[in-house]
Amino acid sequence: MEAWEKTYSEIAQVFIDVEAEMYQVENWKGFQAFRVISIDKPIAGVIKLGLASTFPIGKIEPGQYVTVRIKDRDATYYSNRHYSVYQFDEATNQIFIAVRVERQGVVSNYLNEKVQLDDEIYLSAPAGDFQLHKDTRHVFISSGIGETPILPMAKMASEENQAVIWIQNYRESSGSALKAEISQLPSAVKMYQNISEIEGRLDQNKLEDFLDGQLFGQFYLCGSPEFTIGIKKALLEIGVLEEKIHYEVFDAPKMSTVFS
Repeated sequence: MEAWEKTYSEIAQVFIDVEAEMYQVENWKGFQAFRVISIDKPIAGVIKLGLASTFPIGKIEPGQYVTVRIKDRDATYYSNRHYSVYQFDEATNQIFIAVRVERQGVVSNYLNEKVQLDDEIYLSAPAGDFQLHKDTRHVFISSGIGETPILPMAKMASEENQAVIWIQNYRESSGSALKAEISQLPSAVKMYQNISEIEGRLDQNKLEDFLDGQLFGQFYLCGSPEFTIGIKKALLEIGVLEEKIHYEVFDAPKMSTVFS
């Protein structure tokens, strides 16, 4: 119980640190207009948007997120929501995000129901410290839409000839919103999938099987607080060093804020 509480406390600290992240050196100031250049709904409940600016977007680090700001016609307040960048092209100033549509999500429902091609939406500069750490081996463990920051991180690590293992959990058999992009990863990336509704939850025993006793390298977790806490606890129990575990938490206060 003490270890569980310690882990939850550490994850909570991520929420506290988010404001500090926003004051780092930014690629651009404030919220800037991006034109919607593509809309795709690959699976139920997820929308993918391609966005382009008229100005240089600068360098984006794999794993970072942008903040989308919207204000519906009848709304009193602006609504902000952070979305991880799953693909980007600095030469053409394009950013791609994947959005899970939440039942009561103000921003996600607006993007899903009202945004059309050539519309403008406003983005903050990329932020976040969920990035690759120097090593020769990287193990990514994600669940659902948590695959969005993992994709560019795995791509970069593999392109730098580093060993990459990616364990992806899906709740249902409908699978990945990024299937096309994942299929383009180098064959050297070792992919493992777990579908909860068929195979049960991703647990300590399954992790041990996937890792096959190889507990070295850097470990990156991305998913809901419950998923992240559970996987971190399992990794610690099988012998992964705590300082080698890094995480990004979705479905949490860090990911949603409202400003006037």
